[in-house]
Amino acid sequence: MLEWIISNGANLIIGAVVLAIAALAGLNVYRTRKSGGCSGCSSSCGSGSECSVSDHKP
Repeated sequence: MLEWIISNGANLIIGAVVLAIAALAGLNVYRTRKSGGCSGCSSSCGSGSECSVSDHKP
């Protein structure tokens, strides 16, 4: 088992870093949505879940 961990150490570290980044991104989206912000818009529309691409004017 220890031999396998040593031989795959780089993959495990990279996977842990990617998982941590994804978790932080998800937490940021959750906090933004919970505070009433728009997490998917290019502007601060403040409409929460009603924010969509069709609402934006060119």
